[in-house]
Amino acid sequence: MEEASPLVKKKKQRNGKIELMRFVMAVIIACYHFGCSVKYPGEWFERGYLAVEFFFVVSGYLFASSLMKYGKEQQGDLVRSSLLFMAKKYRSFIWYYLVVIVMTVVAWIPFFHLNFHDWLLRVIHAIPTFFLVQMAGLPTADWFVPVWYLSAMLIVMFILTPVMIKWGRTYALYIAPVLSLLLIGFIWKQGGTLNVSTMWKDNWFNAGLGRALAEVSIGCTCCYIVKSGILNRVNRWVLSLIGFLCYLPPLICMTVGMKQIMEVSVTLLLIAAVLITFQNSSTFTFLNNRFVYFLGTLSLPVFLCHSIARYYIVDYYHLDLGYPKTLGVFLLVTFALSAVCVIGGKLLQMTAKWISGRRKPPKTAE
Repeated sequence: MEEASPLVKKKKQRNGKIELMRFVMAVIIACYHFGCSVKYPGEWFERGYLAVEFFFVVSGYLFASSLMKYGKEQQGDLVRSSLLFMAKKYRSFIWYYLVVIVMTVVAWIPFFHLNFHDWLLRVIHAIPTFFLVQMAGLPTADWFVPVWYLSAMLIVMFILTPVMIKWGRTYALYIAPVLSLLLIGFIWKQGGTLNVSTMWKDNWFNAGLGRALAEVSIGCTCCYIVKSGILNRVNRWVLSLIGFLCYLPPLICMTVGMKQIMEVSVTLLLIAAVLITFQNSSTFTFLNNRFVYFLGTLSLPVFLCHSIARYYIVDYYHLDLGYPKTLGVFLLVTFALSAVCVIGGKLLQMTAKWISGRRKPPKTAE
C-alpha cells in the first residue's frame, strides 16, 4: 500500500515500524487475493482485504503531513497549487506502475493465447485502468483489480487537496472524524462488510470511493493529532504497548480469521494503531535500517505485481503441491516480480531525470 501511495519518502522522514507494517499488510493482501482463486484450508487470510484500511489511513496521514509543509510554501492560485501537488504525488509511484503495466500486458499474451489483434483490443480497453480512473465507474482491466485502491485514493486526494490547503486544520479536526464515522457506518450497514470496491446496485454510491474518503480523511485527523503534541505526555513505552494491542486483533483477524470481531472494530483499532505508530517514533528504532526501508519500498510493487503471479500459479495449481508449497511458490514469484519492478522503476526514474537534465539550457557565464 505518501505521496500518492504510502511508498517513497525521504530517509529522515521514514518510520521503520510503518515501513515494516506496509510490507506485512501488502503480503496479507496478496495472500488474500490468492485465496480468492484457490481453496485455503480453514479461514486463512479470509479477511485479508482489511489490510487496505491500513494503507488508506497511512496515505491520509502522509498526505496531510505533506500538505502542512506544502500549504505554507504556496501562495496565489489554489487550483494551480493543488494540481502541482497532485502531480508530485503521481511522480512518487508512477515509475513502478509503468513497469507493472508493461509486465502485465506482456504476461497476458501467453496466458490468454492472444494474437496481436486481440492483445491490442485488450490493451485499448485497459486504458482507463492504466490512467487510474476506473473508480469513476469505468471498467477495470484483467489482473488490475487490486489497483482500485490507488484509483480511489488518488481521486479522493484530488478532491481533498484544495480543501486541505485552504482549510486543513478545520477539515481534519472537525469535519473528517464525523464524516469518516458516518461513511464507515453507512458502508457497513448497507453491505454488512467493508469488502466492497464498486458501486451499489442502484448506482448512486461508490463504496470504494466511500472507503477511501473515510479513511484518508481520518488519516488526516491522525496527522493533526500527532502534530499537536497532545499525546506527548503519555509514556512512550505505554504507547508502544497500546499500539501493539491495537495491531494484534486486526492481524489475527486478517490472517487466521476471527469472525466474532466486527470489521468496523478492526478498522477502528487499525486507525488507533497507525496514530500511535506515527506518534511514538522513538521506540524500536532498530527498525530504522536499510533492510526495513527496502521492505517498505517493496510493499507497493508486491501489491501491484501479485496478480501476475496469482494467475500463473493458480493455472498450475492442479499439480497438487499442497497449500503451503503452493503459497510459498506464489510468494516467491511475487517477490521476484516485485524486485524487477523496483529495479525497472528506478531505471526509468533515472532515465527521466537524465533526459530532463539534457533538455535544460546550459548556464551562461555572467
